[in-house]
Amino acid sequence: MNTPPMKSSGSAAFFNFRLLLGAWCCLIALGFGANVAVAAERPLRVLILSGQNNHNWAMTTPELKRILVDSGRFTVEVMETPERCTAETFSHYDVLLSNWNTFGKNVTVHEWPQEMREAFLGFVHKGGGLVVVHAGGASFQDWADYQKLIGGTWGPKTGHGIPHAFVVKPSPVANPITLGLTEFETTDELWHRVPIQPDTTILATAFSSLDKKGTGKEEPVVWVTQFGQGRCFNTALGHDVRAMQSAGFKTLLVRGTEWAARGTVTDQK
Repeated sequence: MNTPPMKSSGSAAFFNFRLLLGAWCCLIALGFGANVAVAAERPLRVLILSGQNNHNWAMTTPELKRILVDSGRFTVEVMETPERCTAETFSHYDVLLSNWNTFGKNVTVHEWPQEMREAFLGFVHKGGGLVVVHAGGASFQDWADYQKLIGGTWGPKTGHGIPHAFVVKPSPVANPITLGLTEFETTDELWHRVPIQPDTTILATAFSSLDKKGTGKEEPVVWVTQFGQGRCFNTALGHDVRAMQSAGFKTLLVRGTEWAARGTVTDQK
């Protein structure tokens, strides 16, 4: 006698459904976890603003790009006409780096269009980062929000002697950029009497020697600011490619750029 096949009971079907649902959820969770890990490890996107500077931007911009790319933490693109940038331009990046200014006699662009100004400030205020290298902030003295954002740059009483060797000393302020960093020697252009804006945090100084036409005082060379939800890392170091070869400069640039982008530094090695 043939026995008819048994029909699946309702409880068995429900059990199978729960197994399938659990497996599906696990796959989603694994995929989500992988996406989070990929996002966390994704190189930060940097846009260097360049194309105009009283320093040799054609030499220093590629060097800045090389240092950042070689760290393995960043992808870097260069914009040589920053006045054409818009909010859409900035939306593709995590941090901007200024190696551009309006200082000197050979300036062709004196102002940024209002749309660019609003996009630039809005990018940082909403959580983006800004890095300023050496004279990369020497612009827009009458633009109060810009000066507040960058924290300090060349002013009416600022000066310097010829490039020479000096020691950069991290300040005691707790910040991931300088955590564990010891003093180092570099050969660079040492600015003095930089007008520092209120609410700016000095992260490193150097002694400006009188015999090098300095002030006989410790002068700020690295500082940071908060601007809305965003951050700015500004260094007066980096006069030329030679100055950028200092291991200390490279460490500060890499850490400072990452901090400006995300507010943290992944390692202090």
